[in-house]
Amino acid sequence: MAKFLIGTFLMVRLACRQLEIDWALCLELWKNRPVIEVVYEDPAIQKQRLYKRIDTVFPF
Repeated sequence: MAKFLIGTFLMVRLACRQLEIDWALCLELWKNRPVIEVVYEDPAIQKQRLYKRIDTVFPF
């Protein structure tokens, strides 16, 4: 029981610490973030790949 209470106390103490935030650094990191690219493939190409995989598994 004591181990549980000590562990709980340490976790709560760690969670309640105040973080020092450098807002200028946060803004600079936000401005220089990488672009998120979403690539869509043609459904016909995906269908061909699927048929090719099925043909290799079930060659009849």
